[in-house]
Amino acid sequence: MTQKTPERAHIETRRLPLSSLKPAGYNPRTISDEALKGLAASIAKFGLVQPIVWNKRTGNVVSGHQRLSVLQQQGAVDTDVVVVDLDDIDEKALNVTANNPHISGQFNEELQPLLDELEPLCDEFEGLRLDELEKITQRDVEVDDGGEEEDIPEFFRIVIDCNDETDQSTLYERLQQEGYNCRLLMS
Repeated sequence: MTQKTPERAHIETRRLPLSSLKPAGYNPRTISDEALKGLAASIAKFGLVQPIVWNKRTGNVVSGHQRLSVLQQQGAVDTDVVVVDLDDIDEKALNVTANNPHISGQFNEELQPLLDELEPLCDEFEGLRLDELEKITQRDVEVDDGGEEEDIPEFFRIVIDCNDETDQSTLYERLQQEGYNCRLLMS
């Protein structure tokens, strides 16, 4: 019995002026200044290896808002984009899916040997935050009093209410610097 290949939207690549790429007002992603510097260093070193996704129906950037920001800061005039043709709902679904850390995988024990291999190049890779990746591999699962490893879920959600935007920004930056994946929620 053969399986049917799922239908996919028609996708094309174009070179577009940055001025025609409109950030989606609903985009739920933010980036810390420190992480933005790392992204800028990566783009400066390797180029834009993951293109921006742009919806020709709405003119919105669907994925790549932070990359667009870096390109603008670097003075780029145009860039290659992946062009999709989606209605509003599918556009938003792709935005959330493309940025969902729960479906992007995790680093495994093979990360540490790679970081060890790259260590002599750290000066060359300045800004790419390789030290932050190393912190991820050094986190240990704590053992309870019974001496057995607890069955701990891979992801935790914690909501912290802050007094004001300044406290929120300070806490967010600190958690990002410590390697935690954070989102800001406005109530």
